[in-house]
Amino acid sequence: MKQEDCTDSLKRLHVCSDFDAFGDIDIAIEAVPENEMLKKNIMKQLEKIVPSSAILASNTSSISITRLGSAVEDPTRVVGMHFMQPVPVMKLVELIRGHATSEEVFSTTKELAER
Repeated sequence: MKQEDCTDSLKRLHVCSDFDAFGDIDIAIEAVPENEMLKKNIMKQLEKIVPSSAILASNTSSISITRLGSAVEDPTRVVGMHFMQPVPVMKLVELIRGHATSEEVFSTTKELAER
């Protein structure tokens, strides 16, 4: 990566310790350890804060997206977006629909992954 690209990328990262900082986003991608209750808890908290149009994505590799979606009021906006490791080498993202994932959410997530 060129130094300029690295610097530009770092400028777009914001570290925070409060969910309220996520109030104005289009997509949230959680990437916490593979603990279903933890992931559901985060999804519930995010749903209360982010716009109703925001996508709630999980980077899970083993937990059902349908089960994660059951934790929120609107499971149509929950999708799986599993980034393969190591990310800089494996330019592959697995997209997973839950039973309720809407076509619009899936298509938008796919477009983002392709970009």
